[in-house]
Amino acid sequence: MNNSFNGLVIEDQHTATQPLHLQNLQVTGECYFMETVEADRIEITGGAIFREFATCDRLWISGEARFMQNLLAETIQVPGILTVLGRCWADVAVFEKQGNVQGTFSTGRLLVKSAATLEATQKLKGDRITVQGQLLANEQVNCRELEVLSCFPSRVHEVNSDHVKVRYVTPAGQLEMTCAAPILTVSFMDVTEADLEYTHVEELFCDSAVIGRGCHIQELIYRKGVEIDSGAVVERLLKA
Repeated sequence: MNNSFNGLVIEDQHTATQPLHLQNLQVTGECYFMETVEADRIEITGGAIFREFATCDRLWISGEARFMQNLLAETIQVPGILTVLGRCWADVAVFEKQGNVQGTFSTGRLLVKSAATLEATQKLKGDRITVQGQLLANEQVNCRELEVLSCFPSRVHEVNSDHVKVRYVTPAGQLEMTCAAPILTVSFMDVTEADLEYTHVEELFCDSAVIGRGCHIQELIYRKGVEIDSGAVVERLLKA
């Protein structure tokens, strides 16, 4: 463990037994933090476990980090693996590999890149959510705008949003193939506007919707208008 003028660098195996309040924290080895951690910037290229609450302006994880309690950050960037057992708050969160948040996850801007999977056990709340990879959400997803632009299957229990757009999109450099499975599967969706393809929904409530190819909607209740592609299936259609 090396001290520097602007923070702390942990290069080996270490257990931090005292609360930490510092500018920069870098873990290239392995560390177990037993008390609260507060920093301007936390960078984990090795492995770290935080037993208590942690907060920072910028969090970068290219290794693996586990937060046993709550996490508060302005910006979260995860080219590696992040697990949060408590609640998580972030203005911006970008996942490039793997994320698992077991408490409520609140964020302004969320991006799940094409090689990434994000699992959310409880509520996921955001302003704008873009999924290019895979989102597995067991509870509600509440947001202003949800975009699923992917070729990987996402599953969400419930969606409440102003705007939802779902498109089959393959990552750059990957050969595009026929979509064989739904891109998004939802039990219940309540939205203002929906623009969907390759989406399976049990119950869809909306003002207006465009139901494109590959969609299967068990029940669709709309308030204003709806367009249904010949390649879509809507079992029950009702006007509110």
